[in-house]
Amino acid sequence: MVWCITKLRPYLYGREFTLITDHHPLCWLNKQSSKNGRLDRWSLQLQEYSFDIKHTPGSLNCVADCLSRYPIQQLDEIVEDQLDVLHGPSNNINMIVDLSFDATRIREQQIKDNKIKQIYEHLSSGKQRPPFVLEDELVHKVVHRPGGLILKLPYVPTSMINQLLQAYHASPTSGHLGINKTWHEIPDRYF
Repeated sequence: MVWCITKLRPYLYGREFTLITDHHPLCWLNKQSSKNGRLDRWSLQLQEYSFDIKHTPGSLNCVADCLSRYPIQQLDEIVEDQLDVLHGPSNNINMIVDLSFDATRIREQQIKDNKIKQIYEHLSSGKQRPPFVLEDELVHKVVHRPGGLILKLPYVPTSMINQLLQAYHASPTSGHLGINKTWHEIPDRYF
């Protein structure tokens, strides 16, 4: 548990989370000190994180135990042909699809979007069009955040919204944040 939390520090630090375990004695780890030095060291190491520990019996913890509790036939019942499928060579290639939203791709799609194209033409003729600005041939929206923070966010065309959601939610590098976190991450980077 300590190793996992430490390993996932970039995702967990500064965020509240719930740790679900089937090991009931760990439920007291962040609530009270123990007479066990190892548990005290673990507790001290995890103090920088804000989390709750909840117990779920192993038989109900299907997410964590799906592989170890999966009923499997005895090896002698498996047909010889299936062994090749289970242990044979693989032609699979693991790769990360680049779903980046560079300025060139956004600009290409902005030209095709009628609404953004009108804003672009207005701004490129030298006229003001608050809250939009033209920067590096890209239409941005100026957004004021609390504390005097001003952001210039690229205006994402309608044709790219699904790709943007996919990149922020389901790509291998996104962290699979979930609906709420994904919904709050995007407005800080794109309009």
